[in-house]
Amino acid sequence: MYLTAQRVHKVDGREGINVFGYSHRRRQSFSELAELSDDPGDLVFELVALPAGGNAVSSYLDVVAPEGITAATLANMVQAAVLHVPAVAGSDVHGTWSGLRIAFFASPSMHPEPAIELRALKDRLLFALGSGMATGTPLAGTLAAPAPLRIWAETDDRGRRYVLERTSEDLLSKILGPEHAPLPESLAIPFDTEADFRKLHGDRLYEEVAMVLTTLSLEQIRKLAGVEVVDKEHGRLWSLD
Repeated sequence: MYLTAQRVHKVDGREGINVFGYSHRRRQSFSELAELSDDPGDLVFELVALPAGGNAVSSYLDVVAPEGITAATLANMVQAAVLHVPAVAGSDVHGTWSGLRIAFFASPSMHPEPAIELRALKDRLLFALGSGMATGTPLAGTLAAPAPLRIWAETDDRGRRYVLERTSEDLLSKILGPEHAPLPESLAIPFDTEADFRKLHGDRLYEEVAMVLTTLSLEQIRKLAGVEVVDKEHGRLWSLD
């Protein structure tokens, strides 16, 4: 499994952290982690804060883990490994820690405190693992949702893209508070590698989609009012009350 978290910037000043997960099971070996930048493997998921096109990358955290590992185990390994990664701005840091091959870079002009940026990249990567983030984001507000949060499922010939409905996104942003990072724009899962995503998360597709897009645990989502995944053509696909 190859995971990469990248802070990207638009020319209009917007920024965010995108996370991509790839299966490299078809590759028998690679001598350098940098090789995966050119041939990362088969896309399993992409968690997007800013859409592709015209993005400049100011930092990244790359992680290579054994294939077949679960999201919860991988999250624990990432937490342990990042504690040992030297946070040096302007240098490509490479190494193996806690059984993971890791690379980290932060532009010194954009990130004068690289340790803070490393932690931000790590946290977003953990959000992308869903169940790896067992307790969810602490809730700053006391608001309750008047109705279940809604996630739209949009399907094309390549796969399915999940997007938090705008009303639900606005309400959740208020509940999470102003200090919380912007919620992801979308989570895309190709049809060809959906089985890999299910294997990573213990065959819980919609539960993981809900946790990743809301950054909350299932118990927190239940307390708010639940969530539903809805296909605009075929109706409700799943719900949590």
